[in-house]
Amino acid sequence: MNSESKNASSSKPINVSGSTDAIENITKISTEKEKQFAEIETRISKIIEFLQKNNVDVVALENNLATLKSKHAEISNLFSTYIKALNGNGVTTTTTTVNSDDIKTQIKTALANLATFYSGTLKISLNSALSNVNQ
Repeated sequence: MNSESKNASSSKPINVSGSTDAIENITKISTEKEKQFAEIETRISKIIEFLQKNNVDVVALENNLATLKSKHAEISNLFSTYIKALNGNGVTTTTTTVNSDDIKTQIKTALANLATFYSGTLKISLNSALSNVNQ
């Protein structure tokens, strides 16, 4: 699953100015991430099902999968907000206008946090649970 974690957490450089090409590029990246996230979640769900059939405790994995899904949703929402910011040169919230550069920074941070969670918590939990099969 190492390639999955790289795909889930790595990102192409995001250098945009609000042009139509830039918006299309970010939309494409967002769509690719959504597909990657769905594939990873499906694979982990299948592993959990396998472990359950082999009477392995999966409570921690189920909790980790829920955390992973929330991280995926956060990143998806950030991409959506970024696209809106590029379309309108800023997204107005109740307190401030969000700059597209701020959102880009938040996306990079969220992707780094996802990579850390995946390579640390989730991967360790998966390996531990899989080592309990047939013991």
